[in-house]
This record gives sequence, structure tokens and C-alpha cells, in this order.
Amino acid sequence: MESVKRASVDRLGNASLCRPPGFFRCISMWLVALALGEQLVFSRFDSVGAVDCPQLQESVKLLAANKVLESLRREPISLSAFNYTTLEFAQSTTNLILAKEMDNALREHSKSFLGSDDQCTAFLRRLLTANCFKTSPDDTYSWQQVVDRVPMLLSYYERELLFEATAEEIDLEFRRNKIDLKTFESTKTAEEAVQLLFDKLTPVVEELMKKWPEEAIREISLKQCLAGVKPLLVGRMVFQHTGTKTVSEIFGPYLEPNWMDVPLAKPQNTLTSGSGIYGRLYQMQDEITAALSKKKIDFKSFLKYQSPQEAFQRLRGRIRRHVVQLREKWTPYERAAATEDGCVDVILATLDPAKVFTNTSDKTAHEIFGGYGEKKWEEVIPTPSGAVAVYNQVTQVCLSVSGAFCLALLFV
Repeated sequence: MESVKRASVDRLGNASLCRPPGFFRCISMWLVALALGEQLVFSRFDSVGAVDCPQLQESVKLLAANKVLESLRREPISLSAFNYTTLEFAQSTTNLILAKEMDNALREHSKSFLGSDDQCTAFLRRLLTANCFKTSPDDTYSWQQVVDRVPMLLSYYERELLFEATAEEIDLEFRRNKIDLKTFESTKTAEEAVQLLFDKLTPVVEELMKKWPEEAIREISLKQCLAGVKPLLVGRMVFQHTGTKTVSEIFGPYLEPNWMDVPLAKPQNTLTSGSGIYGRLYQMQDEITAALSKKKIDFKSFLKYQSPQEAFQRLRGRIRRHVVQLREKWTPYERAAATEDGCVDVILATLDPAKVFTNTSDKTAHEIFGGYGEKKWEEVIPTPSGAVAVYNQVTQVCLSVSGAFCLALLFV
């Protein structure tokens, strides 16, 4: 609908050979339309006299708009469909519905008007009323918000920045105590699964929202915040999966792309030998452990990086090199079952830190990797190189003293 539709090029083309200016041109357009009547079938064009006849344009728009309003009052738009989506998604989806309804109304009367889809939906949004929507007390957004009639204290850009910062905090909060997707397998519908996720996120989000600017707290509700941060969450940082259902089976149409590569995992961050992909991962863990035990990864080498996130990504890079080499031996089916990123995360989460890591710095694993590291990495005690030498000397002295003491006892 980006331009007007015209029926026969010959018929309308001949009619437009004589185009009087101003008011008379509008009259001529009306006469052509009346002469052709309901047989007029429009085709797209970009430059005809309809632009100079606003009266004709308004009548066509109002005729179609009334049909759209009648249709929406019979079958209103359900706002509950947007309970787990962002405001932008709700608005864009509503615009698509309005554009489709307008197009159907125009086709029904074989008419159109000069204008884009945006102009069409903007015109319709001004005419919408409450009875064009199906509402309930649990709706995340009001119908006025969906049609952009509520003055916003924050711009869309400011809202997005706020949601991104909140999502990052959530990622870090759950990095050490991930949500197990196995608990979602008992839900009967995708809506129940998303609601269960929101219930688990709510205590954390409520605390984070207390730090928001005052105008943000006034404008954005808890439900809207949860819906806003949902697509920004990094699945591998928030979730683990020890169940049997796939992520898409759990969340259905509400699944976010960021959640597709949630790594395979076994309960309590351990792998067991066996057949299938878990057997392959167990074998990979075994081989990487054997390789790293010969020359352990020293946490001290990651102190030079500017942030915990960068340090963690560098560590993932070390593990990734081993994963890439070992996955080359896998079959295409096995590689499809466990992605490269998924393997890296599983191996990092299940490696025995005492066997593969050392720490000759004076910083703990948490100080180096922040919330991105595994909790059990704290077991690798910082032992600066100088402290190790002193420790060895003290140990030798103690052994010497204890040996001399034992000899003295023999002669007593």
C-alpha cells in the first residue's frame, strides 16, 4: 500500500490526458471514479492526480477505517498476547494487524489511497478506542501504550539502555547459581514456563529496579521490565539444563535466540561415561584434563586483562583450542548435537580445578574472573611465586627440626 492502485492503464491513462487544476481536477477525479463505479480495480502507481484531491483521499480513508473499526470491535486485539513481549514488539505487531485490516477493507471496496503503511496505521491508531482491544487486569501493557498514546518520560533508546544494564546484572547474578531448565519440564504450556521464569527472576529484578532513576520507576512496571530484559538474557549464563526436553519444547514461541545454545550438562556439574553425546563429552573432558594436567593454566596470566569478562573470554579461548581439535574427530550428528560454544561451557563447568588450574598470583579466582567464573575455582588458592619459595623453605626447616627432635628422643 505504499502507493495508489489504478485499474486499467488505458482507461485511467486516457482520462488523465485532460487534467484541469485545483477544484475542477478533484471534480474530474470524482466523475472518473463514479463512471467506473465498483468495477474500478486499482494497480500501483506513484504519480497521479489523487495527490491533489485530499477530499477524495479522506473519504476513501474514512470508508476503510470504519470497516476496520467494525472488524476490530467484533474481534478485538487481545492484549494478553503481548504479556511476555517487549513494548516495541507489541506496537509493531499491532501496526501489522492494522495495516492488514486496512488492506482487506480497501480490497473489499476495490479502492485505495495514496500513502505508505506508516501513514495508514498512524491514521487508524488515532481512531482506535478501548472496545477495539480485549483487556484484562493482568495485561503487561495498556491499549493506550500499544497504540502509542501515552506520553513517555523515557525515549525508546533510554529504555533499551536500562534493560541492557539490568539484563547484564541478572546474567552475573545467576552465573554462579544457574536456573535449571529441568524444573520447567512440568509446566503444561509455554506461557506457564515463561511465567515460572519471571517468578524466579522477580526477586532479583525488584532489587535492581530500586537503583533506577525516578522517572524510570514511575513509567516502567515490574512486568514490563521482565518482558524487556527477557530477550537480552544470555542463556548460557542464566540457565543450565539437566532435563530431557529441548529448550524450544519448553518455551515454544517465547523462546529467545540467546537461549538456543544452553549447554548440555549433568546434575552437580559432572559428566558420566556412557554412550551418545554425553559419552563423547565425558571423553573430551578426560582428554582435556590429561592435557592440562601436564601444564596447568595459571590464573596469574589473566591479570593483564582490563575486565573480568575479558579475562574469562581469554580463558574460554584456551579451552576452545582443545575443544576444536577434539570435535574434529566427531561425526556430523555429534557436532550438531553439541555446539562448539556448548562444549566449551560444559568443559569449563565440569573440569576439576585442582587438576587443571594453578594460581601463582595474589588474587582469588573471583577477583580475576568476577561473576563469570565457576564457584569451585575458589578452591585454587592464590600462592604467589615468592610465597611458594618461602613455604618450601619453611617446610624444609620444619622437617629438619622435627627430624632432629625425633633423633634426640631415641637417645633419651
